[in-house]
Amino acid sequence: MGWRVGRGIGISVWDDHWIPGKDTDGWNHRNNSEVKLVFDLIDATNNMWKTDLVKSTFPADIAQRILQIPLAENPGDNFQLPSKIIIIVWRASWNYMPTLANLRSKRVADGTVCPRCRSGEEDVSYVFRFCPAAMEIWQMLDLSWVNNSMIQSFWDWLTWIFKRSTYKQC
Repeated sequence: MGWRVGRGIGISVWDDHWIPGKDTDGWNHRNNSEVKLVFDLIDATNNMWKTDLVKSTFPADIAQRILQIPLAENPGDNFQLPSKIIIIVWRASWNYMPTLANLRSKRVADGTVCPRCRSGEEDVSYVFRFCPAAMEIWQMLDLSWVNNSMIQSFWDWLTWIFKRSTYKQC
């Protein structure tokens, strides 16, 4: 999931990798020289993103990703999840999973067809969303509502899941 934004005090808007699914290397989108830290993009009084500032500083697709990053209700809030879950979510959101599609792009694997169902390309979305085995697991966990095919990107889907989930479901 990238950085835990918190209050954004120690996170550089332009130099740190803090937007999931977006690499900031080589950015020339410094539309607003006043913005240096993520803290500058957060209304500390209401603990909300400064929506107008985010939209005027970044291209639309990046602004949308930023506005979907949840801010902690209190600066000290902490997700009480096992570290292995946090690591998997982080790796999936950054597409750092050893899927066959990723391994093929690095010339480590020849094929990309899912070894479980043999019917789709094994990328991060397929592993967690579209593989029949994944759908069956969601169903067995009584979480079949996560199978929302209206949401296209993996990051949007993951954000939607966390916004809609209860603490117990996480």
